[in-house]
Amino acid sequence: MLKVLYGFNSLLSLLMTTVVIYWLAISFFGLRTPKPRPEMPPSKRFLILVPAHDEEVVIGALVDNLITLDYPRELYDVYVIADNCQDDTAAIARARGAKVLEHFYGIGEPKGKPYAIAWALRQLDLDAYDGVAFFDA
Repeated sequence: MLKVLYGFNSLLSLLMTTVVIYWLAISFFGLRTPKPRPEMPPSKRFLILVPAHDEEVVIGALVDNLITLDYPRELYDVYVIADNCQDDTAAIARARGAKVLEHFYGIGEPKGKPYAIAWALRQLDLDAYDGVAFFDA
């Protein structure tokens, strides 16, 4: 019985030692300096969508930040989805430089952010973009 326990203990020790050596090897590979990547000019086009419902307090600052990204302005578009807004969200977003899609619900139509986003995506030509990003107001 003692030999079985000794053998089991030796097996566990060997397994743990192997795992520790493996993790140490991985850690040492992480210390090396990465290869410099070639500097490439930005070329991908992005669509930035901001669904907003009565967000006049915060929409101006968000649009200002999105308009001044460190990325060529001609390679991305900022759209605010004014979702059934009863305030000046759409006007403020337009004044700050965003394109605005105003969405109002019909009787019996499903309501909420997912439906507004789906509606907006149907309005836009998504083939003109390489990617879509969503920011919550």
